[in-house]
Amino acid sequence: MKGLGMSKIWMSLWIILAATGCQEFLELKNLFGRGSQLPASALSPVVQKIEEAQLSLDASKNFKVNPEILSEIIQVIYDRQPKDSDQFENWVNALNQGASFEGVYNGLIHSSDYRQLEKVQGSASAEALRIFSEELARFEVELPRLTQFDLLTGAALPTSSEVPSEPSLEIDRVRESPAPSESLISELKGKQVQELSEQYSNQFVTISLFTLKRVLGDEALRVIDSKLSDRAQLSLWYSRWVVRLIQAKVEFGIPLRNNPDEDFHFKWAITSSGDSIKWEVLNRIHRLLNRVDRRK
Repeated sequence: MKGLGMSKIWMSLWIILAATGCQEFLELKNLFGRGSQLPASALSPVVQKIEEAQLSLDASKNFKVNPEILSEIIQVIYDRQPKDSDQFENWVNALNQGASFEGVYNGLIHSSDYRQLEKVQGSASAEALRIFSEELARFEVELPRLTQFDLLTGAALPTSSEVPSEPSLEIDRVRESPAPSESLISELKGKQVQELSEQYSNQFVTISLFTLKRVLGDEALRVIDSKLSDRAQLSLWYSRWVVRLIQAKVEFGIPLRNNPDEDFHFKWAITSSGDSIKWEVLNRIHRLLNRVDRRK
């Protein structure tokens, strides 16, 4: 995995740094020309430069694409087209002035309008609950701490708070092991995912689709935030997660999002801003749950 990951990273960094002409490209080119391996310590400042360069390049395009992206955000969150033109214009202005996709998303999904939808809608379909539970379990095992969900009787908005996880004894042993095999970790994670999935299926059985979407989106953001300091790890996790979701045969908005090539999604993630990655994950979550819930 190390060799493959570093190879992917190097190709992506070389392309974007060459295009922007920043000093880090010249330094790394000299290292590479002398036959040196790309040092891991060089990745952090270089990735930061990529993020800055990407944001700068995107800025000139934002005024044109922001209305389209906002329309998509509203559509997948509420499962309908935008209706309030004044509200829409206000959010577009916020994006044009530098607001993040994550900030707009949180503003909408934690709004009083969305809370009302959570209150009036009935429970989600059995298939939506199944997928929600599986994806939530997969997110939780990626986090250093599990989230405890407090579902109050009759409450439309269950709250979540961080608590230390209580993994199985087998997971404890793996974490203490000096060099656990990747296959063993994967096997034990799979068992924990199954256990958590069953737990969440029972815990959220009477909850509306809109609440499931909010909870899953919040946890997805936590997972991404936990991986942002290691762009290689984030990009690898993202590309594998995307390709697995493509198997659900759901239309995610544009054809490229349904590209089954893991390398394609890895290269996109390694050269994209964290905010863009967050929206791509959130978009897929909402589209997937919207689609399966309509089948009930």
